[in-house]
Amino acid sequence: GHPVAATALGFRERQALSRASPAGRFERQQSVGRRRFDLAEVPLMNAHQTQERERVRIYATGACEGFDKLRESLSGHPEIELVGASAHVADGAAALAGGHLDAVLHATRSASLPKDDLAAIREHTRAPVLIVASSGSSRMLEEALEADVADVLLLPQLVENVVFAVRKATHT
Repeated sequence: GHPVAATALGFRERQALSRASPAGRFERQQSVGRRRFDLAEVPLMNAHQTQERERVRIYATGACEGFDKLRESLSGHPEIELVGASAHVADGAAALAGGHLDAVLHATRSASLPKDDLAAIREHTRAPVLIVASSGSSRMLEEALEADVADVLLLPQLVENVVFAVRKATHT
């Protein structure tokens, strides 16, 4: 080809030439039957779709380092309805019993599973219980496997990870 002639060609002519080239034919054949993946086409959850999904009703009990901040973040999350919170399970008995809860988050500073608190929660609700701990241990994790606990979340955690764990625990 003549380099000068190629530069004088318009966009459409250059496009036609590139399609006619062997490399162009190969490229077209490769893309036939294989859909190109475009990130703009990926269906992400927008705020409207998130609000269409039923909010998960949770109640928070107990206390540990970072739990206040987590509760605050969850209360503002569009997929979560934080019904209430209490440091002691007994103080939340009415909400636990009559709150039509989807899940309970129970925070603990203990290195072992808070079995008495879990038993107290179970007196009021059958909702899945997720333990939130500021100091986890392998002992707590082992005990959680044997107990009626949906999950153990060691703080700090990203709010989205906690929301995912809650949704997973409540998914039927």
